[in-house]
Amino acid sequence: MDKILVGCVTYDGHSAHLEKFSEAFKNLGKDIIFADNSFSEDYSKLLKSKGFNVLRKSPEGKNRIQRIIEGRNLIREYFLNNNYSHLFFLDTDIVLHDEIIQNLLQCESDVASGVYLCNQEIEGKMYILPTIYKPGRNDDFAEIVKIKDIIPEKIFDIAICGLGCCLIKRKVLEKISFRQINDSDEGGEDVAFCLDARKAGFSLKVNTAVKCEHIVKLNGKIGALGIKKPDLPI
Repeated sequence: MDKILVGCVTYDGHSAHLEKFSEAFKNLGKDIIFADNSFSEDYSKLLKSKGFNVLRKSPEGKNRIQRIIEGRNLIREYFLNNNYSHLFFLDTDIVLHDEIIQNLLQCESDVASGVYLCNQEIEGKMYILPTIYKPGRNDDFAEIVKIKDIIPEKIFDIAICGLGCCLIKRKVLEKISFRQINDSDEGGEDVAFCLDARKAGFSLKVNTAVKCEHIVKLNGKIGALGIKKPDLPI
C-alpha cells in the first residue's frame, strides 16, 4: 500500500498563494509537510496556525539555493524517518488538479514528473518552456522539450525535470540527497538530483497528463502560466 508524503519547500513570498494552494491540496488527501526558509518565523507560525507541520532551520548566512537545498534535505530526512513509500515534492506556486498523484504513479518510474512552464534562458535569450528535458545523444547532453511535445497525453523517458511537481520512490531517496550543482545561487539542485538519480540507475519519466499552472511574474504582472496560453499570464 502506497504511503505518500507531500513535501513543500516554501517561503513567505508565496503567502499570497496559500489559500488557493490549501484549497487545491485538500483534494489530495495526503500528509503534507512544509520546509520554510523565510528569514522571519512569521510564515512558519501562519502555516502552523492552519494545522500544517513545518520544518525550519535558520536561513541566516545562506543564499537562495542553499536555503532551498536545506529545505529539501529536511523534508527528505523527515520522509526517511517515517514509514512513507513515496515523496511528492510540490512547489507552493504550482496549481494542482485532481488525480495528479494517481497519474504520476502510472509512470511506474522511480522518479515521475508532471509538466509546468517557466521562463528559461537559453544562449542568452529567454523562452517559456516545460521544466523537463529528454535524454540527448549521450550522458553529457539533454534535449529541450517544446510545448507542442507535451500537449498530447503520454508518458516518456526524461533526463531532467524540475522538482516542483515530482513523485520520488523511497529507494531513490535512501541513496540520494540534494546538493548544489555549481556555484549558482539561483538554482540547479533539481538538475543535480536528476543526474545523480540517472547515474545510480534509476528511471525518470514524465506523464504529460499532469499539466499544472505555475504562478509567476511576467512583464511585471503576477499570473498563472498555463499550457493553453504559454506566452501570457492567465
